[in-house]
Amino acid sequence: MSTGAFPLAELVTETLELLFAFVYPWQHPTLRSSETPFALLSKLAEAAEKYQVFAAVNICNVRM
Repeated sequence: MSTGAFPLAELVTETLELLFAFVYPWQHPTLRSSETPFALLSKLAEAAEKYQVFAAVNICNVRM
């Protein structure tokens, strides 16, 4: 049975910080490949899909 809660504990701090940057009303990070390791981008893409943060999903698709 689902409680509707989002278990964010499995995400590392760096991934959470990036995910939240797409949720809050400020300029989104650019996630340039020279500045963002692929492993982090991959984790962000996974979390963004899971929690339906579509702005992050879109930029991850472009950068990957």
